Amino acid sequence: MKANKIKKIIEIINIEGMILGLYKDEHQKYFFKSLIKPGGGYITYKVSKEILKDFYNDKYTIEDLLRFSESKLIDYDFRRDKQTFVKDDFYGKLHCGNKKVSDFSDGIVPTMPDLD
Repeated sequence: MKANKIKKIIEIINIEGMILGLYKDEHQKYFFKSLIKPGGGYITYKVSKEILKDFYNDKYTIEDLLRFSESKLIDYDFRRDKQTFVKDDFYGKLHCGNKKVSDFSDGIVPTMPDLD
């Protein structure tokens, strides 16, 4: 996957560190960075605006974001080492993966960013 030059838009979930962040590349494509069970690094995968909206509307879990991702291959960053894997390798390994927006306390999840 080519997500080399992505820029952080917002940390969607941050509890003593980023659990889920939204990024955008120079081609206006959106990506999530998800924390692998604490201390396990981050994976980066492409998502659509529609999936993001559905997540904010409490339709999907964090795991669903990965499952419905447009990416088949994802980048895995761990301690300055970057590798590419099939996304299926990370099912069940996302921190808070079974949670929806409503599962987090008020104030943890910011309002949905304006997507241009």
